[in-house]
Amino acid sequence: MGKYILDERLSHLSEMRLNALLSRYYQGEKIATLLTEFNIQCLPTAFYKLLPHAIHSKNKCRACGSPIATRLKSRFKMKFARDAVKCSQCEHVDFRNCRCDYCLRIKNELEATHQVAMKVLIEEFCRSFSTKPLVSNAQDISLEAAIALLALVRTCHLNEDGTYGSIIKPQLPYTPRSSLFKEKLVYLLDREIICPSSNSSTRAFNIYDGKIDSFNLLDVNWKLNCVNSELLISQIENCGLSGEWPEYWCHEVDSLRLELALAECQEFYEFCLGDRGLPYTNGIAINNMLLNLLRDHSVAQCYRIIWCGATASSDFKARNQANDFHTMNYMAGACLRWADKARTEGWPVIAFKRNFNLPRSMLSYVLYDVMLKTGEKGFNEAIFKDDELYKFHVFKEY
Repeated sequence: MGKYILDERLSHLSEMRLNALLSRYYQGEKIATLLTEFNIQCLPTAFYKLLPHAIHSKNKCRACGSPIATRLKSRFKMKFARDAVKCSQCEHVDFRNCRCDYCLRIKNELEATHQVAMKVLIEEFCRSFSTKPLVSNAQDISLEAAIALLALVRTCHLNEDGTYGSIIKPQLPYTPRSSLFKEKLVYLLDREIICPSSNSSTRAFNIYDGKIDSFNLLDVNWKLNCVNSELLISQIENCGLSGEWPEYWCHEVDSLRLELALAECQEFYEFCLGDRGLPYTNGIAINNMLLNLLRDHSVAQCYRIIWCGATASSDFKARNQANDFHTMNYMAGACLRWADKARTEGWPVIAFKRNFNLPRSMLSYVLYDVMLKTGEKGFNEAIFKDDELYKFHVFKEY
C-alpha cells in the first residue's frame, strides 16, 4: 500500500477499508467493535501499536535515501505524543538510540575517532610525569617510598607489558583508609617514582577544554619510573629479608608506624560511627584524641576504647534524644574519658582482634612482615615505650 507501512495484522485490509477503519477510530468509535468488524487479531488496549506509518515522499531517510514514514498518533495522545519516524525501506528510526546498520556504523566510527584522540591525549599526559632521572636503586628512595611502592605492586596485578593494574576491588586493601591511600599515591607521584600508564582506561581521565586536567587514582594503571622495575622491587624486598638498610631509613620507622596506627584507629572509629548510623568527619580534634590513646596503648587496645566510647554514645543518644552532631561529639569525649579513667585506676585494657569487615592492609603487611618482621606485634603492642619518644614523633609530625 503506497501511502502506508502496515503491520502484518492490518495487511489484509484494502486501502478503502483501512481509511474507513482510521476514520471511525479517530471519530471515537469503540475499538472492540472495530476489531471485530475488520477482523483484526489484537487487544483493544494494544491497538494503538498497530496504527500504520504514513509515508512522506518529500522527506528522505539519511541512511538509504528512501521516503520516511511517521506513525499515526493514538487518539488518546494526539496532543502529547511525539512523532515516531522510521524509514519506509530500511530499519532506520529517527531517534538517537536507533540500532539500524547505518547508525551503528556511524556510532562505531565516531567512537573509534574519539578513542584515537583520547589515546594521544593520555600518552602526552602520562609523559608529563617523567621529567626526573629514572630510579635505579632502592637506596635512592626513602623508606616511606619503598614501603608504599612495594605495597602498591603487591596490591595491583602485573600486566603483560610490565605495568600494574588499577586498585579497584583488590583482594587486600592498599591502606587502612581512603585518605591515607591518596596520600601514599600522591607521595610516589610527586617524587616521580610512579606515573599513570598510557594503557589505562579512558574513563580514568577527566577532560576539560580539550585537555586532561585530572585522573582517578582508583581507575588508572601504574607504571614505575625506574631503570628496571623488577630489580628495584627485588632490592626493596632484599633489604627487608637481610635487614641491611640505608642508615637514614631507620629514622623513619617510628613515624611510619605511628602514621599507620593512626590510620587504623581512624578506620575503626569511622566504622563504629557508621555501624550506628552516624556520619564521620575527620578533623584535628579526632586526630588528637586518637593520638592521645596511642600514647600508651596498642591499636588493638585502642579498638576496645573506641568501641566502649561508641557504646556509650549510643546510650547517650537514646537517653537524651540527641541529634547526630551532639552524639558524634559525645563519642570523642567518651573515648578520652574512658582512657583517662583506665590510666588513673590502672584498668587492664583488653585488646580486640581485627574486625572482620576491616581486613589488614597491604601497607601493614609490608611494614611489619617484610621490613620489620614483627607481624601483628604492630597491631597488638604499643608503638612508644617511653614518653619522650612519643612527644618527639607526635609534635614533629602532627
